[in-house]
Amino acid sequence: MRVRYLLVLVLVIATSLNECFAQQSSRIRFTLDNLEGESKTLESFLRKGPVYISFWALWCEPCKSEMKALQSLQDKFAEQGFTVLAINTDTPKSNAKVKAFVKTQRFTFPVLLDPNSQVFSQLNGKALPYSLLLHRSGKIVKVRTGYLPGDEKDIEQDVVKLLKDTDGQAKN
Repeated sequence: MRVRYLLVLVLVIATSLNECFAQQSSRIRFTLDNLEGESKTLESFLRKGPVYISFWALWCEPCKSEMKALQSLQDKFAEQGFTVLAINTDTPKSNAKVKAFVKTQRFTFPVLLDPNSQVFSQLNGKALPYSLLLHRSGKIVKVRTGYLPGDEKDIEQDVVKLLKDTDGQAKN
């Protein structure tokens, strides 16, 4: 009788782990509006190369510091197909302030709006800033929560490794 319960328990655990790994390896897909109100898909950015998604909000000072550091990575690696994709999670009432902030900071990377934090939640975000580094295939390579000055060095190392890996991959 104990063997039967143990066997059932092992099957339940194995099935749960299999579902968990299947979700992690599946491609991320979403569509959000940019600051001009145009719908953009994640896939459209991944076609160019790896993507660093950074969820942020105007009230989050570490988020704004990270975005300034990410601009230099965008400048440095854009020609190699790398894209920083900033996704704002402020309420719809803040859209004008978000647009003004992005303009005054002269960010050149795309900024999308996730006003109800649906994509943030879908991707297991719990605190800001929350960032994901994606291979051009859509696979999550690295997850980061928080930002401290100096973290951009680690982010850059991860991007460089991924760009080298991407160069060796067959293009989709």
